[in-house]
Amino acid sequence: MPIPTIDGQQFIENESLLILKKGIEGEPLSIQTIFEKDTYALAYGTAIAQLHNAFLDLDKQILCDPANVFETVQKWALPDVKKQTQQWSLNIPATFFTNYLSVFGELYSKLPVQIIHRDPNFENILFLNHKVNGFIDFDLVEKNIRLFDPCYCATSILSQMSSEHYDDWLPLLSLILTGYDRKKSFNKS
Repeated sequence: MPIPTIDGQQFIENESLLILKKGIEGEPLSIQTIFEKDTYALAYGTAIAQLHNAFLDLDKQILCDPANVFETVQKWALPDVKKQTQQWSLNIPATFFTNYLSVFGELYSKLPVQIIHRDPNFENILFLNHKVNGFIDFDLVEKNIRLFDPCYCATSILSQMSSEHYDDWLPLLSLILTGYDRKKSFNKS
């Protein structure tokens, strides 16, 4: 909830909008802690799904920019990976890039789009007493594919893992998606 200013206003305006808010209790889990119990990965997925359901309920009240992941992949990500493939002499066949665009392009139009957090890295999801207590850092909220958020959370964990634990990541991703599927709303797009 916003904290009113001394003048009783909800926000301060000086070329940007500033809102004072009470902090959320809790701390992000460490990488080591995340892997201690399967319940933590499930909790990430469940919490993201609950947030998405809340966003669905507020869809008409929140204005945010739309995004197009397919366009981003097509115009930026794949061309950048192609350059890196050449630069580092990676053995990725050229057919991968055309096949990826074809398959992802077909799938993309079928994926549910709604308001998402857009930055649910594990450090922006706070735990209190071993349970998710809230999210922080909503400045990148946008309309995008729902799947982006649980995948982004899992990828943020991967980016902080040491290479000797990479084999633990796919099971973790599976648990996050399982938690997400248990709580997502099926009667809304």
